[in-house]
This record gives sequence, structure tokens and C-alpha cells, in this order.
Amino acid sequence: MSIAATVTVSMSMDLTALIDAVARQGKAVAGEAPLHEDELAAVRAAVVLDVKEELQRGNEAVRERITASLGKGIKLLGVSSDHEGLVVTSHTRLAVDDLALLPDVVLAGEQPGADHKPFAGFKVTANSVEGHSPKLPAAPGAKGELVLVLETAKAPASHNATKADGGRLEWRGPLGGAGFPVQVKFES
Repeated sequence: MSIAATVTVSMSMDLTALIDAVARQGKAVAGEAPLHEDELAAVRAAVVLDVKEELQRGNEAVRERITASLGKGIKLLGVSSDHEGLVVTSHTRLAVDDLALLPDVVLAGEQPGADHKPFAGFKVTANSVEGHSPKLPAAPGAKGELVLVLETAKAPASHNATKADGGRLEWRGPLGGAGFPVQVKFES
């Protein structure tokens, strides 16, 4: 049985701790006095101004890399990012002609040879999907959340999703944490 699906992987990261650490380290390396809270706030505000422009440039580059790396039966539907202050959320949405193609999804990395197979550990049979949340690269020191959404034309017979609405299943977990199991069964 072939089951077409749409898969969306979203990753939210709060970059505040990372930006603060980089700003503090820069001052320490230069042998200057530590930053005061008002100076850190100014650094954060300056970074927020640059985030939107960087996200747009990054989305275009990611879209090109991913499109070039996808195999037959897998299509990129969209790559987008948004932010609220220093909390950045990226979304990658794919269509697969058959859920059996999930383990074959390759997301090209920024550097040659840095390709990533987020669903490589998934076991897909004619009527089930089992795996563990996608392992995605994260910025050191950044905290956030990973969301996986699987959408199919018909509702599954059983699942362990944290939220469900018919054929739309959603799982959530901390970014960089232990992750979460993914289990879906469809009627034969």
C-alpha cells in the first residue's frame, strides 16, 4: 500500500544565550571590561535588526541545496523562517509520493559532505511508520523546540502523536534533547 504524505519539520531556537556568550567572549578576548546588561541589550537589539535579512538569504540558499539533493518521489514544498526577537523558527515542508521514501530524504548541508538524513532511522512498512524524532543540527548554546508534522489523506488507525486532527499528526519535543518516538499505523 502506497501512502502519500506531507512532512513538515520545524525548529525553533532562542539565540539569546548564544548571542550573549559571543558578545562576552569578544570582550574577554579583547581584554576589555565585561559587558553590562544594558550593553548586552544593545548587542541583542542590533542582532535582531540583522536577523530578518539573514533569514531571507539563508532560506534561498537552503531551498536551492535541498531541491538539488532530493530523490525521485520527494518534492520540496517550501522553506521558510520567521522570528520574534531572537527566537528564530525555520520550517521545511516536503511531499513524498510514499511514506516508504522517508528514510531516503536527504537535506543538503552548507558544506560539501554535510548532507543530513533526518529520517534515516525510520522503519516504514506497508502500513506503519516507526522511528525517533529527526536529528537536526543545532547552534551550540541555543535552546528550542522541534516539531514534526505528518499529513496524510486518511487518518491513521493508531498513533502516538501529541496532537492529531484526522490525517494531520504533530509531535513536539525539546531541540537537542532526547527527542521523541514516532509511531503511526494505518489500516491495511
